Amino acid sequence: MAACRVNPDDPESGITASFGVTCMRDVDGDFEAMLRRADRALYRAKQEGRNRTCVAADE
Repeated sequence: MAACRVNPDDPESGITASFGVTCMRDVDGDFEAMLRRADRALYRAKQEGRNRTCVAADE
C-alpha cells in the first residue's frame, strides 16, 4: 500500500498509480498505434503489482 493516505484514520485508504510509457516511432503510422502500445504497458504494470511504471517493449 502506498504511503499517501486519503484518510489518515483508515490504514487501507492509500493511493497508488500505474503508468504505461512509450514513444511515438516513425513506423507507428498513427497515434492509435502508440496509444495501444502504452495501454499494453499500463496493464503490464498493473499485473506486476500496481503502483509502478512500465516502458513498452519494442515490438
